[in-house]
Amino acid sequence: MLPPRLVIEKSKLWNERQRAALAQEQLALAPAVIQKLRELEQIPWNFSYRFVCDDGRCSGHELQVIDWEIGQSYRKWSRTDPTRWREMIRQRYEDELQRKTDLEMRVLLDENVPIELADELPGHEVVHVNDLGWKGISNGELLRRADEAHFDALVNWRQPSARPAEPRPLQRRSHSASAAKARQ
Repeated sequence: MLPPRLVIEKSKLWNERQRAALAQEQLALAPAVIQKLRELEQIPWNFSYRFVCDDGRCSGHELQVIDWEIGQSYRKWSRTDPTRWREMIRQRYEDELQRKTDLEMRVLLDENVPIELADELPGHEVVHVNDLGWKGISNGELLRRADEAHFDALVNWRQPSARPAEPRPLQRRSHSASAAKARQ
């Protein structure tokens, strides 16, 4: 896999309809709160990661970063160091992602997933639900337990009778994202 690269591109300005939708959201607030509000500041840049995976057929992927933290980094650094903010953001977020992608993951395989998939994940801790006595548990409960046990990924087949010929790639998710999904 080629290392992910952070791409910074100019964003489109909000149109009148989008601004009206933001104003409509504020109508439900108390009048005293509305008086204290300032107009939401639009970050004039879009941030995304572009990378190519190990699949020879891959023409590349782009994942948009929708995160309060990177927007706040832009606000702070564009004001304190206007000539270097791009470099500072790229250094912070490319380096951080590279550190995260080099980590070992704890992967939980659902009961319909062949244990042989573990052979495709060298360097990662792979556990099958059967080994934990979790066979037959609903996906929602399994996701909750996986989160409590600090697994990074849960792999399952949507249709047990129709397994795909090749496993789908794992999607990384943070523990907080899995906890939010489990609450749904």
